[in-house]
Amino acid sequence: LEKGAFEQYLIHGVTGSGKTEVFLSAIEKTLELGKTALVLVPEIGLTPQTAARYRGRFPGKVEVLHSGLTQADRFQSWRRAQRGEAPVVVGTRSAVFAPLRNVGLIVVDEEHDPSYKQADPAPRYHGRDVAIYRGHLEKAVVLLGSATPSLESYENVARKKSQLIEMPNRATAHSLPKVKLVDMRMRPPSERVLSFEARESIAETFQMGMQSILFLNRRGHSTQLSCRECGEVVQCENCSVPLVWHESSQSLICHYCEFKQK
Repeated sequence: LEKGAFEQYLIHGVTGSGKTEVFLSAIEKTLELGKTALVLVPEIGLTPQTAARYRGRFPGKVEVLHSGLTQADRFQSWRRAQRGEAPVVVGTRSAVFAPLRNVGLIVVDEEHDPSYKQADPAPRYHGRDVAIYRGHLEKAVVLLGSATPSLESYENVARKKSQLIEMPNRATAHSLPKVKLVDMRMRPPSERVLSFEARESIAETFQMGMQSILFLNRRGHSTQLSCRECGEVVQCENCSVPLVWHESSQSLICHYCEFKQK
């Protein structure tokens, strides 16, 4: 950080290894040098707890930027960052364009997350890649953190464009959870939805009086709704992207601006 030169680091650390503490310490050093810091998170839902932790460490110096803010709040956050009143900005991919001056550090948390890539609407960009390029322009240090780094980031390490920092152990004495990967391609049709192992584990959990959580790989029942006659796809009137059909609410929803159509 003291060199004032562009450097890129990939921090590969397991969940609970203390990556956030590394980020906080780096930001603390950045502020001591009279520079500003930008922190990117992949989802709006992650900003409240992330911002709360950063504000606890740097009271009065942290501002939040994401598309879920009202225009008035977003303008206020933007102006505070521009004036130097908030030397630390935490936000989603669009925050990579925050008007911070004299940037010394850029953090991309969960750098592997596909949410950093904006496909629609235009402009199309990848928040992580823009962050790296901005770091190059600003002569800042870029920290990419993940428990499951992207292939692109590992390729940059292999090509000596980035330096690898590994954190294989948890900060506490707790052990990592047991994970079993089930190849569904080898299973009979009766197991196409849930494998035998998954059903057995859920049943055992119920017998112990506990609950289970199932994560699905997408939101909504259908990713788009189109006319059988002409093939026209129902799109959001604000974002011009396909609306997602939600069976439970019997409505079409835009996952970008939350526009809803019954």
